[in-house]
Amino acid sequence: MNDVYVEWLVPGKKNPASDILRVLAYALTAAFLICGLMGFLVLLVPGVIMLGVDYFCLPMLSVEYEYLFCAGELQIDRIYSKEKRKTAKNYKLEQMEVLAEEGSPKLDQYNNANLKTVDFTSGRPDEKRFILIIHNEDAREKVYLELSDEMQKALKMNYPSKVNINNI
Repeated sequence: MNDVYVEWLVPGKKNPASDILRVLAYALTAAFLICGLMGFLVLLVPGVIMLGVDYFCLPMLSVEYEYLFCAGELQIDRIYSKEKRKTAKNYKLEQMEVLAEEGSPKLDQYNNANLKTVDFTSGRPDEKRFILIIHNEDAREKVYLELSDEMQKALKMNYPSKVNINNI
């Protein structure tokens, strides 16, 4: 197998409600802290708790995925608020059963199978989605992906019998 390196960033779906929630959370935190510092000490504790919530939870409102294909592995990272990166999964593609576009007849045999489902897509309905069926650790997984043309070609080139994508 030749060494191929392909990366693809899947931008997250823009949700206007998350922006409103973010502003409200920051405003509430500021109000608690200001009131707490002005003499209402009972409000200082919720203000500090809200600081922690803002720091740890609000970045998760904006998530995008980066797929890295190299040396027979597909690594999927989550990127929170374009700042924090965390590896979500690392798949060894030699354990792949099939990769096909959603709705492909090649996936029919997996419709009633007991598979763990994982979604690494933007959530936008207009994007073309692909399904990867793979043995991962003890279970078989059904993984939803949004692949670039370059990523599709690289996967097809390296796994021609397992990748069933017709448009490349």
